[in-house]
Amino acid sequence: MPKPTAMALLRALAFALVLAAAASGPAEAQTLTLPSTAPSSSLDIRQEGVYTTAPIVLDDTELFRVAAPGNAATAIAERVTVIEGALQGITSEIQVGNLTETAYDPATFTVTIVPVAGQAVLLAVDSRHREPVPILTVTTADAAYNQTTVDALAKTWQGILKPAIVQSLVQRQPAQLRLNIQRVLIATGVLLVLTLFVGAIIVALRRRVAVLQAALEKRDETAPAAEGADDEDVQHRRRRLLAFALRRLAPEQRMRAYGAIADLLIWALVLLWFIGVTWAMSRFAQTATTAHELWHGALGVAGIWIVAALLNRTFDVVIQRAAASWHVHYSAAPEERARQLLRVPTVANALGGFKTFLIVFLAALASLSQVGFSLGSVVTIGGIVALGVSLAAQNLIRDFVNGFLILFEDQYVVGDYVTINTESGLVENLTLRITQIRDASGNLITIAHSSIVSVANHSRHWSRVDYVVSADPAANPDAAVAAVRGAIESMASDPAWREALIQPVEWIGIDSVTKDWLAVRAAIRTAPLHQFAVRRELNARVVQAFQAAKLGFGLAIVGEDYYH
Repeated sequence: MPKPTAMALLRALAFALVLAAAASGPAEAQTLTLPSTAPSSSLDIRQEGVYTTAPIVLDDTELFRVAAPGNAATAIAERVTVIEGALQGITSEIQVGNLTETAYDPATFTVTIVPVAGQAVLLAVDSRHREPVPILTVTTADAAYNQTTVDALAKTWQGILKPAIVQSLVQRQPAQLRLNIQRVLIATGVLLVLTLFVGAIIVALRRRVAVLQAALEKRDETAPAAEGADDEDVQHRRRRLLAFALRRLAPEQRMRAYGAIADLLIWALVLLWFIGVTWAMSRFAQTATTAHELWHGALGVAGIWIVAALLNRTFDVVIQRAAASWHVHYSAAPEERARQLLRVPTVANALGGFKTFLIVFLAALASLSQVGFSLGSVVTIGGIVALGVSLAAQNLIRDFVNGFLILFEDQYVVGDYVTINTESGLVENLTLRITQIRDASGNLITIAHSSIVSVANHSRHWSRVDYVVSADPAANPDAAVAAVRGAIESMASDPAWREALIQPVEWIGIDSVTKDWLAVRAAIRTAPLHQFAVRRELNARVVQAFQAAKLGFGLAIVGEDYYH
């Protein structure tokens, strides 16, 4: 039979002292029950060099780490169970008559040191117990791991244990419980008042957005009426058109800003309530463990995403304010400033999308770290995946580079009418990776930037109607030209169409003569994207002008293929 070691003797002595303390007490009937649950720190056992270590935790706070030589995971787990069991027994609550109080008195509690066979035992002492209760034994392995002596380490742990246990006992006192309840009620009241105040702000912002939306829709129903003489010069027309566009853009920017601020306030409230609830639970020893798990567990991940949403909305507001400032301070020719009305929102939206991608990516990494994944492992796995999809990654990089160049060079923006490769339509969405256009049939076409070979922008600064109509070959050429010119000039003098025509007649004349038709051709410069509506209206006016002049049409209306 092996000879008992000093450590085994000390352990037996500790158990004997604990049982003796449990059986002893003052005249009042007090019971002290030692918990038999496993230590909360058992999963944090580490192998550090030649030692196995584990933390000692009280109320979710790590006090210090104990050590054992060699690979002694089972022994160190048993030791932690004994030590934390003693701590829980000291801080437990007992029933004294009709009152509930802590087993030990925080006012007289202290920790003493008793040397035993070259080691030191830390004992719990107070005025309620005749016999001291052992808490733990400072071993030579503990001292060697901490690179100090047993006596010095015992004094260090004594200085850590006493205030930690006293604080735990104070938190469990009825007076402290009442104080904590009062603090929690005050904090809850403050949060409720703050919630009502912020809620009123959010409602006001939402109502303001609804008012702006209604005003914008009403304004869209009617075209801007022009003022001034019929012979107003082209430059003045452009400036008035720019001023109207700026007035129309301002409500849209305010709507986006108000919406972003409202969402930001909502997420801020959620974060404040989350912090408030976890703080309130941490004030009570009975729920401190649950609060710790909530903060560092599942809701810790939720907190990361709440912060990510707050950052996302904050940067949205910053980008919108920067875009608005660009509109206000940007100085250039009227045509260039009109171009900014489309370019700035497009650049802002593309930057917003890229910003959201970065925030989501970082939040995902933080979430993986929160649930226990090593960021180094995540990066390594990401590198392996990136290597496996290197071809796709190359295309993705090309997409982003080409998207940046499209925005930087202002090739086209959202709202332009373009032909990309062989697809034509209005640009509805533009990010750093893709462009989406809506064609005349209503189809939404998505084009990756890496696949773009050629781009034709039909609405950069201004557009043009290349108008061709065929007249009867026997008609008077001057009369046919005069009829077409008169139809164009009638539109230029119409307040409903005056702003759409930048230069009503760039040139006009007889473009070709055949036995079947007399082709009258005119070039009309219009405001961006107005060429389609102008062509349709001009068709109707030319028909009326030909009928009034008693001119016949040719055998066919010459289409776009005529001049391609």
